[in-house]
Amino acid sequence: MVANIKGRDEMLSFLFSILALYFLVIDYGRKKISAFILSSFFFLMALLSKESALTIVAVAPLTLFVFKNANIKSAVLSSSPFFFSALLYIIIRAMVLGGVTNFTEILPINNSLVTSPDFITQKATAILILGKYLLLLIFPHPLSFDYSFNQITNRGLADIGVLISVLFFSYALFYALKNIGKRSALAFGILFFLLTISLTSNIFFLIESVMAERFLYLPSLGFCIVLVFLLTRVVRFTKEKIGAISFKDVFNQNKSLAVIILGVCVLFSFKTVTRNNYWKNNLTLLEQDVKTSPESARIRYAYGSAILIEQALKEKDESKKQILLNKSIVQLEKGVSILNTYSDAYYHLGLAYKEKNDFANAVKNFEAAMRSKNFTGADFFIAAGVAYGKNKQYDKSIETLRKAAEFDADNAEIYNNMGVYFDEWRKGDSAISVLQKAIQLDSLSVSAYYNMGNTYAHMGNYNQAIVFYKKSLGLDAGNIDAINNIGNSLLRKKILEMLLLIF
Repeated sequence: MVANIKGRDEMLSFLFSILALYFLVIDYGRKKISAFILSSFFFLMALLSKESALTIVAVAPLTLFVFKNANIKSAVLSSSPFFFSALLYIIIRAMVLGGVTNFTEILPINNSLVTSPDFITQKATAILILGKYLLLLIFPHPLSFDYSFNQITNRGLADIGVLISVLFFSYALFYALKNIGKRSALAFGILFFLLTISLTSNIFFLIESVMAERFLYLPSLGFCIVLVFLLTRVVRFTKEKIGAISFKDVFNQNKSLAVIILGVCVLFSFKTVTRNNYWKNNLTLLEQDVKTSPESARIRYAYGSAILIEQALKEKDESKKQILLNKSIVQLEKGVSILNTYSDAYYHLGLAYKEKNDFANAVKNFEAAMRSKNFTGADFFIAAGVAYGKNKQYDKSIETLRKAAEFDADNAEIYNNMGVYFDEWRKGDSAISVLQKAIQLDSLSVSAYYNMGNTYAHMGNYNQAIVFYKKSLGLDAGNIDAINNIGNSLLRKKILEMLLLIF
């Protein structure tokens, strides 16, 4: 079973776009209202699936011009369903988002091009990535679910890969523009590819991703058109061969073409099946792609986090847990070495070190996370507060746990932890106050009653300590620590009474 569903928006956008074009082409010249409605509907569905389908607005009249011999004016006017749907989509988008654009700061972890030293380097690298897309269409190996910082490094114009990409696409564009007036299918395929990939290419403006294989769904149709056109040049057709409508007919009439098609189908099917095996679940995918994209900070973080959360934190065997924690730390450390402002990776490093009882390193990484990001969830501050407390930095522990309470004021765990570290800090009255709050929020909290007992015991009030230890036992009769501490409290109470009698 494939684990990720992110690409479904691209697939739906592709299918709806093709349906919209289909009804546009079959209706050309007939002007049926039903075809107009269907074209408009399917294109709107394509846009609502993925906004990059907007490029089909340019493809639609081009399709009529090339394949229906329409003049420019007729092609544009007949493409009105696409203009209508695009306008409607823009209005809907503006109403939902409060504007046509939804601009937010683009972070390096999402698009490494924002770290380019200058405009030329940024665009040169973007054109190089365009070349990488083309290579993946020709030879899809190796594949990776992520190409973010810093798997693709910034390149200048002098880079050989950039030069080849610039020369190739410059010639392809020149050829397409020169021959589109002749209604060339090859020119159409080139323009289809370049137009449909333009919005995600990072050439005209930066987007939230430096590169993603899913961006090739729609452009791949243009590539296929070019490929078929070139095949017809390699494998010559006679008039009757062009009329073949089934694979059997193609095989009988032109075995060399059939062999090529069969070979491509077998190889690409094999690649699809083997790749799907890696998508079985998060861990299988990450374990594979950390090999193919070893310089991706996101993959290192994702793999380390998956090991930590899905395996280490659930492991009951302590020796196995330590092995998994070490494995997680290796990946997360590599992630932050690639991107030293990767706050989420620092956060999970802090969690991993906390689980290893290495509280100094836990605190170090939690602090690094806080320097790079303003966290707005209680969980982060609870974990950091506990790490500070375990590291005997009680003032920072209380401060951090209070920050957690700002985001989740009804979380009993926060006040329970505050009580523990106030007690260890020997601020008994403050400990009692927050532990009462914890019990108020969760009257069934075994640990809150137990910690209240500890606080009273440390204050020398053994009667009250015993009361709360017994309440803890009432909720959990197997609480050995509470039983032991009742015994200790009784003993100390007896000793204290004897001392008072003597003196």
